[in-house]
Amino acid sequence: MLGAILDQRYATMVAMVSEGRPGLTPDVVKARIDEGLFPADRALAAGLVDEVTPFEAFRDQLGQPWAKVAVEPADDSGAAMMKLARFFGAVPATRPSGDHVALVYALGDVVDGSGDGVMGARQQIASRTLVPTLRVLAADDHVKAVVLRIDSGGGSALASELIWHAVAAVKAKKPVVVSMSDVAASGGYYIAAGATRIYAEPDTLTGSIGVVGGKLALGPALAKLGVTTYPMGRGRRATMFASLDPWSADEKVAVQAMMQATYQVFVGRVAAGRGKTPAEIEPIAQGRVWTGVQAKQLGLVDELGGLEAALAAARELGKVDAGAEVEVYPPELTLHDLVGRIGEVSVGALGGAATAAALADVATALSPEVAAVVRSTLAQVARFQDEHVQAIAILPIVFR
Repeated sequence: MLGAILDQRYATMVAMVSEGRPGLTPDVVKARIDEGLFPADRALAAGLVDEVTPFEAFRDQLGQPWAKVAVEPADDSGAAMMKLARFFGAVPATRPSGDHVALVYALGDVVDGSGDGVMGARQQIASRTLVPTLRVLAADDHVKAVVLRIDSGGGSALASELIWHAVAAVKAKKPVVVSMSDVAASGGYYIAAGATRIYAEPDTLTGSIGVVGGKLALGPALAKLGVTTYPMGRGRRATMFASLDPWSADEKVAVQAMMQATYQVFVGRVAAGRGKTPAEIEPIAQGRVWTGVQAKQLGLVDELGGLEAALAAARELGKVDAGAEVEVYPPELTLHDLVGRIGEVSVGALGGAATAAALADVATALSPEVAAVVRSTLAQVARFQDEHVQAIAILPIVFR
């Protein structure tokens, strides 16, 4: 699987450079890739750049393409006050009044509830945030089609199911076109599977039709610290989700049965959305991850293309004029959104200050990018405390 992903990324790189640089055949591009490091003059000689020059000289060669940004007329105080009111959050964002396409961004882990609130809509795919939005768009007759832009490795199986139903409700009234970004896997594919049409990039990582289950068993670690725990309950499995002891054989059987049931629903949703039977989906499910090219060959996506292609398809399916305004969700941040987040610190269930300190050490010793990956991974692990069965892709992490 990893080899196939690397092969596709490499093929895409070779094709893009060869198409973009005149005279560089695919074989020449491969040789350039093998050489690897190109100082500016060497890059020029190798045909990778057209000119080596400071930005100011480049700018001056273009003549005067720069235009001044028009400022608000001094006498247009009404429009300026309305913009200010929207920034403060005193009035809602302006929505297009005519027929149009709505573009909904679904970014981050799929989570139950409201996630991190208003700002979380840009960082998490929260069922309590996204589902109502899709319901509003389904009920708005001026919204003729919806584009769902997905960048997610998945998350909560329950939240994915709720969002799947919301997408189905929109599709019953108008076309839904999915545009996959870097990743739309596991729960990220779950919420896409029922769309009218699915677009992916050649290098998109998608599929991962599967579920995982688990919990944190901290009892032995606490014992090493001298902390003795006494889980109490009534019923054979009353304490099975307590974060103390590993699951017994009987509890593992129960969790496995729940995972299997969730998996079968997932496979069924994909089969229904792609016009296939569960038996046809099963060989390409089982948690396997595919590139966009492979996914198209397997029938998991319809077309290869980016967001613009998906928007064009939505306009065509919804019979919307190409010049019509696109409504974007979530709308721009307001001051109310920002103030509401000041002072809030969320480090998950793994342990407050210690976790924050560990992340700070990682950020200092490595890089903010690495710290972000660690933070995301810890958050995913901690989420098993509340969501013991998840549709989340286990993807390789490559640091460059």
